[in-house]
Amino acid sequence: MEKTRAGVQSFIKANGLDTSKQLQLTTTVRASVYKKTLGDYHTYINMLGRFAGLIGDYQTATLCDRKLCPANPFPAKPLTIALFYKWKHGKRDKILKHPETDETIKDVNGNVIMCVKDWNAAAGPHVASAAFIALHDLYPNLTGSYEDPCEACYNLNCRPASPRRRSGAKVIGLKPLVPSRSPANGVWKACAYHASGAFIVPRGNAAKSRLASNAYKQVTEAIRKEHVVN
Repeated sequence: MEKTRAGVQSFIKANGLDTSKQLQLTTTVRASVYKKTLGDYHTYINMLGRFAGLIGDYQTATLCDRKLCPANPFPAKPLTIALFYKWKHGKRDKILKHPETDETIKDVNGNVIMCVKDWNAAAGPHVASAAFIALHDLYPNLTGSYEDPCEACYNLNCRPASPRRRSGAKVIGLKPLVPSRSPANGVWKACAYHASGAFIVPRGNAAKSRLASNAYKQVTEAIRKEHVVN
């Protein structure tokens, strides 16, 4: 937990995010204030944050940290949400694999991560998905369709990451680059397709992204089949 908190603090500092205030999730996706549902939302948000820290994804962990999350956070990583769904539903002691490449997922210490099989009913992924959607919708820059940064714009404004960062990048699907702390001459460089402004930060609701949505559908369908009576 301490390592995750330190990673979150470093991520906030490196990206110059606004920590002057923290927004709090007080309603569900249906605008309800039902305390039990909100409690379940926060439980899953905390779980996702801990899981993100486990695999070294401090971008997602920052959004899930309800005490430190800045007013202008980055969205969660779609891959991390997808892996979380697979981790919660996969058979106990089954190796967690990347949903598209089938690569083995390891933690920040290089240990293989095993699934936990906590979900035996569709209510689990349903509430988790709703919680992650509601969390993103708190922030104006995290609503709407999820979009990854423009690779061309990103590369124009980034410097090579440290060797340690590169090794961690392979585990969680990050590009081996980190944004420069400040743009040259106060202006970010942009590619020809984004001449009006460089697109270097992901935006939109990652919980609705293709990768996260596909993982959610696969898990809920698998649970449905597990309960079919022949």
